Amino acid sequence: MKLKNVASLKNKVRLLVMAGGLATSMAMATEIEELMVDTWLPSGTHGPVTVSTNNTLYSGAIYILDVRGTYTKWNNLGQNPCGRTESNAQYPSPNESRRTDTRVGIDAAENFAFPDGHRNCNKIPFTSALFQYSLDGGKTWGPLAPPVNNVPDSDHYYIYQLLGQGYHLQVRYSDSNYTDNYGQFRITLNRADKALR
Repeated sequence: MKLKNVASLKNKVRLLVMAGGLATSMAMATEIEELMVDTWLPSGTHGPVTVSTNNTLYSGAIYILDVRGTYTKWNNLGQNPCGRTESNAQYPSPNESRRTDTRVGIDAAENFAFPDGHRNCNKIPFTSALFQYSLDGGKTWGPLAPPVNNVPDSDHYYIYQLLGQGYHLQVRYSDSNYTDNYGQFRITLNRADKALR
């Protein structure tokens, strides 16, 4: 288990308790595995970008999904993007070396910046639904439920609670064009003894 991740998760849960009791109890969380989901694919390849855990999630068991990362789905955000851009992705796409504009404006839960003149500029923060998951072997997919912690989060760190269904956890980034994307998600799956409330 990585002590840094466990300490970070415990600190977030402690803050939630202090902020109003959203998380009243959580015993020790045990890290199971970590995944990286890249939003970028080279030209000529097709998405969605999907990764799966090596471990099966036990049916009825409670899991905590710890998601970090920022990205963009545009080649260039323009001279005057709306919202609050950040200069680079938290986890840059490792194989996208020709990129000239590394600014990002999306995380797992929300769009916090758009290119200048975008139709959603007046809707920031805008809920992002391109990061999806499946707990039933890929039969059904959907966006993650609202995170247990607050949105937006300036660290782009979100905690989600999942209930195992006897399959591997699958996560994917779904888009119509992957060649103009940039940035990765870092996902840590933790087994919890008690639910976040």
